[in-house]
Amino acid sequence: IAFCPQIITRTWLFTDACGNTNTCSQTVTVNCCTNPCPPQPLLLFNTGVGTDGVVLADGAADPHYTLTTNPSGGGSQAFVVSPLPGSWLPNTATSQWIGPTTTGDGVPATTYVYRVTFNLPCTNNAVVTGQWAVDNDGTILLNGNPTPVATLTGGVLERV
Repeated sequence: IAFCPQIITRTWLFTDACGNTNTCSQTVTVNCCTNPCPPQPLLLFNTGVGTDGVVLADGAADPHYTLTTNPSGGGSQAFVVSPLPGSWLPNTATSQWIGPTTTGDGVPATTYVYRVTFNLPCTNNAVVTGQWAVDNDGTILLNGNPTPVATLTGGVLERV
């Protein structure tokens, strides 16, 4: 409810067979809770890890990220890339590169769009922090809108 407390009043008019009338009103007050939702862990995963947070094997499909735009003609699965092209940052113990193929070879140099979905319960104001890297240009979207955090262009971080 947008504005609390919210007061709702209902009035009934009763008429009997003889034409006698009477009214009755009911008022309901809806109070907002200060914390209507119990705390819930945010399930947001790094790229290239399983549901347990452990890095996946080379070539494994990432269970959290999907390709929504895949110009190479493949499906929607994103795979852990290995071996990595020489100019890419190395994989780490907490995150791995993903791509439209298991090797990253033979894919057109164009735009690929990856999606991860997560739920932020009981809020319309959130802050997402972290690190990210792309091999060319990249933008982070939240609910389809560019985030005002940063844009990577040609590997150079630009504040927006």
